[in-house]
Amino acid sequence: MKPMSSAPLVALLGLMLAGCNAMTPPAPQASGSNATLIVTPSVTSGRLVQARVTPKTVAHVEVLEIRPWVQVSPGVFQAIDKLTGRATDSIDPEVLLTHRMASPSIDLASPIAFEKLRANTTYRIVGTAYGAGNVLLSAPDKSYVDLTLANDDRPTMGKLSIQLADTPFKGKAIVTLTWTPGKTFDTTTTELVKLVDGAEVPLTTPLISTIRGEAPSILYFEDLAPDTSYRLKARVTSNGNEVATGSVDVAIADDDAPISKTLSLIIP
Repeated sequence: MKPMSSAPLVALLGLMLAGCNAMTPPAPQASGSNATLIVTPSVTSGRLVQARVTPKTVAHVEVLEIRPWVQVSPGVFQAIDKLTGRATDSIDPEVLLTHRMASPSIDLASPIAFEKLRANTTYRIVGTAYGAGNVLLSAPDKSYVDLTLANDDRPTMGKLSIQLADTPFKGKAIVTLTWTPGKTFDTTTTELVKLVDGAEVPLTTPLISTIRGEAPSILYFEDLAPDTSYRLKARVTSNGNEVATGSVDVAIADDDAPISKTLSLIIP
């Protein structure tokens, strides 16, 4: 048997090696749950809704929470268990993956890294700001960003703007009722109306109170409109018969400082 020449084999091997050297190596793949997401938060102040009403700013923020949510189906996100890294329906803040900052250590200059996330996965990063007394300051529908992690070992970068809610105007009035009794009476009925060019206009939602005897003597009104005049009217009755009436006008300006008035009712 004639021996096989090794020359063609060597030539073929050389071509194969040359082809391998010419190929561009693939980008490193993020295996399992080793992807990293780095987000830089910022806080956007609320708008001036009414003159002389102080809007919410970062100075009002006492606690800032940054929490990633993982997309489990199109448009559906769940929080993440900080121990397992898996989606969870728990609402226990001690269980959920969260970056929490409290005043005076709220740092908006340093990026926040969430590690051991899954590549090729979309996450929703939600920022929540709280003020004094744990009052919610941020607007939930304007304080998140959706980010999809790439399928390599490079961190995915993103920015999160936390929008503080606008401060609506809420005019307030406090009216103290006093009685100077002559004959006995049993009921005082009050009604707040709006004044339009001096004419009394009933409110869309009537504010009517019935007071038995002389207590309580203070009435509180909130959510009143700016630059608007109101009139509180009172009618005193005894056994169903009117024995006295009175009124006091309340002018709400363009700030939210409570307006205090006194309505004195003289019973003849």
